[in-house]
Parts: sequence; structure tokens; C-alpha cells
Amino acid sequence: MKKITLVLTGLLFFALKPAFALDVCTFESFFTEDDTHLESVEIKNFKISDFTFSYEGTDWGGGMFSWTGFAWSSHRDTFTKGYDNQYSAITKYGFDKSDVYCIAYPGSEDFIMLDEESEVSGFYVTNTTYAYYSMSEGDAFSKKFGGDSGSDPDYFKLIVEGYNSSNSKTGEVHFYLADFRDSDNSKDYIVDEWKWVKLSSLGKVKKLKFLLSSSDNGDFGMNTPGYFAMDNLNGKDPSDSDSDNEISCFISGLGVSGGLKKNKVLFFAFVSLVLFGLSVKREKNES
Repeated sequence: MKKITLVLTGLLFFALKPAFALDVCTFESFFTEDDTHLESVEIKNFKISDFTFSYEGTDWGGGMFSWTGFAWSSHRDTFTKGYDNQYSAITKYGFDKSDVYCIAYPGSEDFIMLDEESEVSGFYVTNTTYAYYSMSEGDAFSKKFGGDSGSDPDYFKLIVEGYNSSNSKTGEVHFYLADFRDSDNSKDYIVDEWKWVKLSSLGKVKKLKFLLSSSDNGDFGMNTPGYFAMDNLNGKDPSDSDSDNEISCFISGLGVSGGLKKNKVLFFAFVSLVLFGLSVKREKNES
């Protein structure tokens, strides 16, 4: 019995190992005060836990600075319109009222790299204040989504591509940051809260690439500001809550209460301990 228990425990360990492969990536370690952001010509990339984010800034002189990639931010401005407010999320705070989030302005060579090929659960996303008002009201460069009639089939779409260690594409996920394509105008929307983007369908990846597309384009490319905000990369998929509750109910049915979190890992750890306890009890009875 003891041998069987040890084998089962080992199998459970390897089955659970992917759950520990990557940490949840937040940006809180960068917080110093409100209304700050990454702006540097020395920093080329930055690393958080298992993830490395592309970043490159260029100082053109005369107060002109440009950047591409991913930049942490703690800006709170949900009212100011235009380019000067490019570092604010329309939600004011990060996911779950966190202090710091990430602003993405991805170019063709910008990626989020993983230390090891792993499956990423997903991340939370929302619009920047800059992009939100550009779409909802229009500006000198971009049209108001829906047009004057409100019926133009406009959209602003985020595409996430996964690539494995061989640099082969594993798949892609699409998410609409704004969608006015439905013939029923009451269904038109521009995202103004944190929404979950599930990435598990990409499988195991070594890097993630982010692209943006819009219905509003001109001679020089996309007119819609090419920004989005993200937080909690590889966070908990909110759709997993039902299965966790079922596990909790099962544990409660076994007469265990208090202290055990609604968590799959704890459930399997509990099962392992029960099996081990039974084997020890049986050995004592046989001796």
C-alpha cells in the first residue's frame, strides 16, 4: 500500500507541476508614487519573474521622446484626451485596484519572452484613456467610432500570437477592445474595464507577440492610437472559479472544513496526505 501511495503522490506531483511553472506577473514592484511611468534610453528590456518585456526609448532632443514595447505606469488620468496622456488606463487603476499596470505600444519586433517554454493562462486588458476618447469622440487623426450615424462597423482588435522554442507559431487569440460591427447599435461597445483574455489555447509558448488592428486606417497605417493596457499576466482565469468551488464542496463532503482554500493544488495535496495516512495506518495494523 505504501508503494502505491508513493507512486500516486509522485504522479500527482508531476501532474501539478505546470501549475507552479510560472508566477503571476504583476507590476507592483515598480510602484513609487502615482503618475509615474517607465521612460528611459538606457533600459532596453525589463524582467519580472519568468517574463522579459521588450522596451526601447529614444530621446530625440528638444524634449522629444518616443518609445515602443511595454512600459509600467501608475498614471490615474481618465479625463485628459490626446497623446500627452498616453500612459493612463481608462480604469484609473490596475486590475483589482492595483497601483501599477502595463501600457503596451507594440511594434513589429516587440515581444514578451518567457524564460522557459510554458503555457500562459492569460491576462487582463483594457483601453488606454488616449485610445478610449479617440474612438468615442474622434480627434484630429482618428474618426469617432460608429461615425455620425452611429452605424459604421468600426472595430479595434488585439491579436495575441504564440511562438514556441522553434519560433513556430502555435496559434493566435483575438480580443475586441471596441466593436461596432453589430447591426444593433445598442450592442456597440468600447472596453472601459478590465477584461480577461484567455491564452491557454496557444499551448506552450516561448514568446508572445501583440498586434493591433482597426477599421480606421489611412495612408500611413492605423489611425486609432495603437495602445492598450494590461495587468496580471498569467493570472487566475476567472472561469476556473466554478471548478474550484466544486472541489471545495467535495472536500467539505469529506468532513474537512476551514483553512483549506478553494484551490486545485490544495485539493490534490489533501488527497495525497489522505492516501499516505491510510498507508501508515494499515502498516501499523499489520505490525
